[in-house]
Amino acid sequence: MKKSLFPYFLSTSLLLLTLGAAVIGYFAYRNLNQIVSTLEEEVKPNLDLIILGQISIELGRMEDAIEGYVFNQDTSYMADFKARTQNAMAHLGELRLRSADYEFSKSIDSLENLILNKVTVLNQAAHLDMFSVEETFASIPRFEETKKDTVILIDTVVSNQKKIGFLQKLLGKKEVEVITTDSTVIVEERPTVDVNLQLDSIARKAQKRAYNQKIREFTLYKDHQDIDAEIVALIKRMETWQITRIKQMALQTQDRVRFTNRYITIFSFMASVILFITLTMLIIYVLRTRSHQMVLNLAKQNALQTAKEKEEFLANMSHEIRTPMNAIAGFAKTLLNSNLSAQQLEQVSIIDKSSNHLIHILNDVLDFSKLQSGKIKLDITPFDPEIVIKEAVQLLSQKAEEKGLRLKCEVSSLPKCLSGDAFRLRQILLNLIFNSIKFTESGEISVRATSVIREDKTYLQIDISDTGIGIPPDRQALVFDEFEQVNGSDKQTGTGLGLTITKKLIDIHQGSIRLQSVVGEGTTFSIELPYEELEPNEEELKSNNHSDFDFLGVHLLIADDEPFNVKLLKTILDAQNISYDVGIDGQATYELLSRHKYDLLLLDFRMPKMSGPEVASLLRKEGGINAGIPILGLTATVSDQHLKTAVDSGIDQIIRKPFKPEDLLRAMADQLKTRSFINSSGGLIKKKRPQQFSLDGLHQMGDEFFVMDMVETFISSSQKNLEMLDREVNTQNWEGAADVLHRIIAPARHFKLTELVHLLKETELSARRGTPIPRERLGKIKEETLSVIESLQLYLQQTQI
Repeated sequence: MKKSLFPYFLSTSLLLLTLGAAVIGYFAYRNLNQIVSTLEEEVKPNLDLIILGQISIELGRMEDAIEGYVFNQDTSYMADFKARTQNAMAHLGELRLRSADYEFSKSIDSLENLILNKVTVLNQAAHLDMFSVEETFASIPRFEETKKDTVILIDTVVSNQKKIGFLQKLLGKKEVEVITTDSTVIVEERPTVDVNLQLDSIARKAQKRAYNQKIREFTLYKDHQDIDAEIVALIKRMETWQITRIKQMALQTQDRVRFTNRYITIFSFMASVILFITLTMLIIYVLRTRSHQMVLNLAKQNALQTAKEKEEFLANMSHEIRTPMNAIAGFAKTLLNSNLSAQQLEQVSIIDKSSNHLIHILNDVLDFSKLQSGKIKLDITPFDPEIVIKEAVQLLSQKAEEKGLRLKCEVSSLPKCLSGDAFRLRQILLNLIFNSIKFTESGEISVRATSVIREDKTYLQIDISDTGIGIPPDRQALVFDEFEQVNGSDKQTGTGLGLTITKKLIDIHQGSIRLQSVVGEGTTFSIELPYEELEPNEEELKSNNHSDFDFLGVHLLIADDEPFNVKLLKTILDAQNISYDVGIDGQATYELLSRHKYDLLLLDFRMPKMSGPEVASLLRKEGGINAGIPILGLTATVSDQHLKTAVDSGIDQIIRKPFKPEDLLRAMADQLKTRSFINSSGGLIKKKRPQQFSLDGLHQMGDEFFVMDMVETFISSSQKNLEMLDREVNTQNWEGAADVLHRIIAPARHFKLTELVHLLKETELSARRGTPIPRERLGKIKEETLSVIESLQLYLQQTQI
């Protein structure tokens, strides 16, 4: 089907429109900023105009100061004149700093020159020497004539009056009449010798001086008038220039507003188009996402279904293979312990080896499946590394002897006790040693182990060397891949998963593995695994593998529909003189449990009519004479679902088929409390001190994480159940109280709380008959349950530390 180009067109359009809107938005934003800035400037008062007005005021005050000085001859007026002059010049300096226009700056310079000229003229006018004819006559020292005469002298006020009149004229003000008082001076008679001659001389001088004075006055007057006119005109031009600039800014702002309005209109339109396209693309995206989600959900369902089918296939395959293999391996081992002829012994040995090989392959496949799904977790327990290493070597020593190979083990500087998963360490060693035996035809295999301490961790360093065929350099990087063999013509059989599983287990340990190999000379695998070193406890680490079992007086029930498995179980039990009954299906098993008392139930998971978990759940729920007996579940598959089903149904421990007789007997002894407990490190038997609870059954079902999860679940559920029990007792709902007690009983069995289970079961049966629960018994139930909870919480704290 042709792919639609419409989404690409929308995407391109959206991109272009977004870029265009961004550009338009930028210009609109810039114009708006300029408009706002202009408005802010227009709102502010025009300081330039104000300063020009202040300069005009200062010029007027300068003239007033000069006038006051002339009138009163007071020097303070001259000081004021100088201050006003300085203020005017300061205003000019401020105006110059504010100005950014060249022409306006030139006008400021011109105004400054004019003001300085005005100051010069006013200074000259203030100090002008006014002269008159009368003063000339007054300067005549004596007369030649001897007669007395009366001469009228004009006081100096006459001179000042003239000076003021000129200043008023200079400053453009009206003359003020000055009333003067004549002084009559009586002059002594003097000789009148040639008086007329002197008077003519004096008159000529006075006229000449008066003429010069008039010329100077006219010059100052004319200069001052010109300067004032220029100052007024210049200030007016400057004010006009400022007003024009303000008008131009207003016009520019109007233009920007018009352009900004256009930008905003275009931007709004483009934004609307962008929004429309975005919504369209969003709708298309949602529709496509929904379609993809449906495809993904379908793929997820298919993947889950495939995984479920794969798990079911592996479970069915495991069950179908392990069930007959359980009988074959079990009877082979039983026959090997019987009196056989040499030929029979050889034939049975071949059967035993072949069954062990098939079981090894099956375990590889199942382990690889679990590793791929991440379901394998390390079960952390104390163990003696030397014992585990030597056990692994011992288990394969016979295999090496069969090929004529020497299998050596050298250990040095190993700690006595480590914290880790001993079972997985043994599995790693078995895989590597088995692989060396497999590819070595002559010579020897050596296992060397030591330890180093680094960064507060103890690292086990183990080398497994052989004198086998070696690995070509081009194959060394592939040996840890899935289903890989050393070479294509390799005659050795196997799944090709041994080293893959080993590598994944080492990775789970956060360890490392490396190899060195020379073709025709041999191979050395070197592994390094980190552990935590513990203080050794000889009592816990003491091996007791050869302890005898004592099942005197034990009577149990076998529940299995497979004749071969039943025959094998009978053979194992007969060897221990254990009495038993057999239930061939789930219904028959439950009927036998309802009629007869048993000490233990060996229960197969898959049976007709009722499955093993269904029988266990019904037995625990309905009560009866066998409601509290231990139950060992027998199954060929041990998945997480099987573990959960076992726990929920009340099965105490699971044993995977095919099993060794001693493993079955050890589990039975554990449940029946007839011998020492077996720890979860696999083969290290430890005798525990009496405790309020036991986790051995849970350790047999899963790893440490599973055990801790079950402990936390029991604590949480028990606390809630105690609260519910109080409510049911307070409301006298005895049937509801019995149901609550039953919910506590099922998980309590997994912790081997025998006394508490007995107390709870007895109270449950009484409550179901409608008998009230006494307060004393209720208090005892709560006390013992809370005590167990406290012990389990302490266990969790110690484990997490």
